[in-house]
Amino acid sequence: MRQSPPARQSPASELFTITVENQGQVELLNAELPELLRLIRSELRNDYVEFRLNVSDKALAPTAWNDRDLLAHMVETHPQTADFIRALKLSL
Repeated sequence: MRQSPPARQSPASELFTITVENQGQVELLNAELPELLRLIRSELRNDYVEFRLNVSDKALAPTAWNDRDLLAHMVETHPQTADFIRALKLSL
Protein backbone atom coordinates (compact mmCIF):
# COMPACT_ATOMS: atom_id res chain seq x y z
CA MET A 1 0.00 0.00 0.00
CA ARG A 2 3.06 2.21 0.14
CA GLN A 3 3.31 2.09 -3.64
CA SER A 4 -0.34 2.88 -4.23
CA PRO A 5 -2.28 4.33 -1.32
CA PRO A 6 -6.06 3.79 -1.30
CA ALA A 7 -7.84 6.30 -3.54
CA ARG A 8 -11.38 7.45 -2.75
CA GLN A 9 -13.81 6.87 -5.62
CA SER A 10 -15.54 10.21 -5.10
CA PRO A 11 -15.47 12.90 -2.39
CA ALA A 12 -18.60 11.59 -0.62
CA SER A 13 -17.89 7.89 -1.13
CA GLU A 14 -16.76 5.34 1.45
CA LEU A 15 -15.41 3.15 -1.38
CA PHE A 16 -11.64 3.21 -1.85
CA THR A 17 -9.65 1.58 -4.63
CA ILE A 18 -6.27 -0.03 -4.02
CA THR A 19 -4.18 -0.71 -7.12
CA VAL A 20 -1.61 -3.50 -6.80
CA GLU A 21 1.05 -4.87 -9.17
CA ASN A 22 -0.12 -8.45 -9.66
CA GLN A 23 -2.71 -11.11 -8.85
CA GLY A 24 -0.53 -12.48 -6.02
CA GLN A 25 -0.83 -9.17 -4.19
CA VAL A 26 -4.61 -9.25 -4.70
CA GLU A 27 -4.74 -12.69 -3.09
CA LEU A 28 -2.55 -11.57 -0.20
CA LEU A 29 -4.64 -8.46 0.44
CA ASN A 30 -7.89 -10.40 0.12
CA ALA A 31 -6.65 -12.76 2.84
CA GLU A 32 -5.89 -9.83 5.18
CA LEU A 33 -8.76 -7.56 4.14
CA PRO A 34 -11.31 -8.69 6.74
CA GLU A 35 -8.94 -7.85 9.61
CA LEU A 36 -7.82 -4.60 7.98
CA LEU A 37 -11.42 -3.52 7.48
CA ARG A 38 -12.30 -4.40 11.07
CA LEU A 39 -9.45 -2.25 12.40
CA ILE A 40 -10.08 0.67 10.00
CA ARG A 41 -13.82 0.68 10.60
CA SER A 42 -13.26 0.58 14.35
CA GLU A 43 -10.76 3.47 14.30
CA LEU A 44 -12.88 5.59 11.94
CA ARG A 45 -16.16 4.56 13.60
CA ASN A 46 -17.52 4.05 10.11
CA ASP A 47 -18.97 0.66 9.17
CA TYR A 48 -19.43 1.67 5.54
CA VAL A 49 -15.77 1.90 4.50
CA GLU A 50 -15.03 -0.57 1.68
CA PHE A 51 -12.00 -1.37 -0.46
CA ARG A 52 -11.89 -2.53 -4.06
CA LEU A 53 -8.70 -4.13 -5.38
CA ASN A 54 -7.44 -3.52 -8.92
CA VAL A 55 -4.44 -4.97 -10.70
CA SER A 56 -2.29 -2.28 -12.34
CA ASP A 57 -2.18 -2.26 -16.13
CA LYS A 58 1.29 -0.67 -16.09
CA ALA A 59 4.35 -2.72 -16.94
CA LEU A 60 5.73 -4.59 -13.96
CA ALA A 61 8.84 -3.26 -12.30
CA PRO A 62 11.83 -5.50 -13.08
CA THR A 63 12.52 -5.97 -9.36
CA ALA A 64 10.95 -4.95 -6.11
CA TRP A 65 13.33 -3.57 -3.51
CA ASN A 66 12.85 -3.63 0.20
CA ASP A 67 14.05 -0.70 2.34
CA ARG A 68 17.51 -2.20 2.90
CA ASP A 69 18.06 -2.88 -0.81
CA LEU A 70 17.03 0.67 -1.65
CA LEU A 71 19.35 2.14 0.98
CA ALA A 72 22.25 -0.04 -0.23
CA HIS A 73 21.67 1.23 -3.77
CA MET A 74 21.56 4.84 -2.56
CA VAL A 75 24.83 4.44 -0.66
CA GLU A 76 26.45 2.73 -3.66
CA THR A 77 25.26 5.43 -6.04
CA HIS A 78 25.96 8.37 -3.71
CA PRO A 79 28.69 7.46 -1.18
CA GLN A 80 28.14 10.71 0.76
CA THR A 81 24.80 9.20 1.85
CA ALA A 82 26.70 6.81 4.14
CA ASP A 83 28.48 9.78 5.80
CA PHE A 84 25.13 11.50 6.30
CA ILE A 85 23.63 8.38 7.89
CA ARG A 86 26.62 7.95 10.22
CA ALA A 87 26.69 11.65 11.20
CA LEU A 88 23.02 11.60 12.19
CA LYS A 89 23.20 8.07 13.66
CA LEU A 90 20.28 6.95 11.50
CA SER A 91 19.03 3.39 11.20
CA LEU A 92 16.28 1.43 9.48
